[in-house]
Amino acid sequence: MVEYITIGKKEYPVRMGYYVMKKVQEKTGKSLGKALQEHKEDIELHETILFAALKMGAYAEGTELDLKEEDIPMILDLCFSEYMKLFTSDRFFPEVDEVGKSEEDQKQAKRS
Repeated sequence: MVEYITIGKKEYPVRMGYYVMKKVQEKTGKSLGKALQEHKEDIELHETILFAALKMGAYAEGTELDLKEEDIPMILDLCFSEYMKLFTSDRFFPEVDEVGKSEEDQKQAKRS
């Protein structure tokens, strides 16, 4: 699922998935879940997650990302509150049971 985050005055698509998990594993040598648990003090992990999610969001929408990786710390500072809301929501990290289900199926499952 593609979500959007506002950076400056522009909305950018972000997508959490395999690519983000792969980039986190390349950086830490651990799965995303373990990295988040064991690297709570490593704030740079959020830079890795955001940049990979932005790249994947652009790819999913068929666009080019016009941001540079070296600018991510400043970009994260600009959108940190919005990023953290998205990062901690179940829309960004869907439960494993929900992956592959339509949004309507997911809503039905939550009502049950």
